Amino acid sequence: MEIGKPGMFDDSGTICTCAVRTENEILLYYTGYSISSKVPYRNAIGVGVSTNGGTSFSRAFDGPIVDRSREEPYFTISPWVIKHDNQWHMWYASATDWLEVEERLESIYHIKYASSQDGKMWEQKNLSCILPLDPEEANARPSVIVEDNLLRMWFTYRGSRDFRDGNQSYQIGYAEASVKSPTDWTRMDSAFQSSIGSRDEYDKSMQSYPAMITINGKNHLYYNGNGFGANGFCLMREV
Repeated sequence: MEIGKPGMFDDSGTICTCAVRTENEILLYYTGYSISSKVPYRNAIGVGVSTNGGTSFSRAFDGPIVDRSREEPYFTISPWVIKHDNQWHMWYASATDWLEVEERLESIYHIKYASSQDGKMWEQKNLSCILPLDPEEANARPSVIVEDNLLRMWFTYRGSRDFRDGNQSYQIGYAEASVKSPTDWTRMDSAFQSSIGSRDEYDKSMQSYPAMITINGKNHLYYNGNGFGANGFCLMREV
C-alpha cells in the first residue's frame, strides 16, 4: 500500500500495528505520519483493506478513521483492534501534550478506547484506559486478547527524558479488564515484569512495542529490543 498523496494524513509514512480477518476481507490498521513544522510530526489512524488474502491492500478511505478531535487535540497512534460478541473494539494511544526536553519536543500520550459496529466507522469519546503513573509517562502500543471473560493487555511505556536506551526507556506493561468494561483497566506492571526474570544483552536497555499472538493455544509475546529494535525482535512464550 502506497503512502498518501501530499497533504494527506499519511503522506510521510505508515506503520502497521494490527490486522483483523473478516469473512470476506482483511482489515489492516495503521498509523499514518505527516511531517509538521511547529512539532516534528502529526499522526492519525487509518485502515487498509485486502480482498486477496493479504497479498495487497488498498485504502478503505483517503482520510483517517480515528484522528485528533475537540477533546483529543494532538494526534492518535498505534491502534489494536479486536471483534468480540459482534462489537468492534479499538485501543489506541492519544497524545496529551508536547514536552520540551533539552531543546527537543517529545510527545506524551496514553491509551484510550473507541468502538465500532463494522470496523471502519468508529465512535471516539476520549475514553482513557491506561492512566500514566507519572505526569511525564507516555504509554502506547496496546496488544489485547480475550480469555474467557477477561481482557488482557500488554503495552509499552516510557518516561519523557533519556528514553532512547537511557534510564527512562520503554518497558512492557500489563493490565487486565472485564470484557464488559473495556475502558476499566487495572495495571499490573510489576507483577508481569517480575515474572520475566533477567534480561539479555539485546533487550536489557529497552523492551518496546509488544504484540501478543496466540498460536495453537499458546500465547507468544513479540517485542522490540534495545534501540527500538535495532538489536532485533524478541519473543517470550507464556507458560
